[in-house]
Amino acid sequence: MTGINWFGFETSNYGAHGLWSHDCKPMIDQMKTLGYNTIHLPCSYDIFKGTQPNGITYANGLNAEQLAELPPTGSSGPSAG
Repeated sequence: MTGINWFGFETSNYGAHGLWSHDCKPMIDQMKTLGYNTIHLPCSYDIFKGTQPNGITYANGLNAEQLAELPPTGSSGPSAG
């Protein structure tokens, strides 16, 4: 298992860092290409208090279906390799 930390959920953006400039799929593909097979997503409990993510540019191709496909924290999904 080789992991990488993708921060942002613990910040006031409440979402993974970089989604304002890139779609999540190519970013995850790049992590996979670099040999990472586990993504750690640190978060703040504030995200469970009804907060909304901000700083995500949906024009980059990210949509609700892609967000729903992301595995929950503590698990890995097919995109992670």
